[in-house]
Amino acid sequence: MQIIQWDRDRLLVPYGKSMRSKRDLPLSNRMRSLLRARQVEGERVFPAESESGHRATITKAWHATVKAANKEALLRGIPLIPSTIVPYSARHTFATRYLDEGGDIASLMKLLGHSSLSVTQKYLHPEVDKAAEIVNKRNRKAVVLPDITAHARWVN
Repeated sequence: MQIIQWDRDRLLVPYGKSMRSKRDLPLSNRMRSLLRARQVEGERVFPAESESGHRATITKAWHATVKAANKEALLRGIPLIPSTIVPYSARHTFATRYLDEGGDIASLMKLLGHSSLSVTQKYLHPEVDKAAEIVNKRNRKAVVLPDITAHARWVN
């Protein structure tokens, strides 16, 4: 199975938490460059199996990397990587920024491999300031009405 489809600028995610998690993602210019740089002739960019034969996951690789880095950090007396920094943090940040920058929730749902909008809703962080900015932007071309408050008669 071809996970990176270079000719289509797509990245296939063949599995996730569920069967519905299989999805086809757009490959940005920056991501294409990073993956090309990582690719070694004749080898996969994303190894499907670990040395023990089990399916490799980002989480397992992350934990092994953090463990090794923290062991080295202890020897050098430098700060450890906190356990609160996990791969999910990057996913959450992407999703939140995607919506903040105008992406729609239905497209985000597909990108993340969610089965329903209710699952994706957790990435919505409504901000009053942002809402006011959007309302003002939409109203720029609106007709400005004259101020009639000085001439109005208020009736009870």
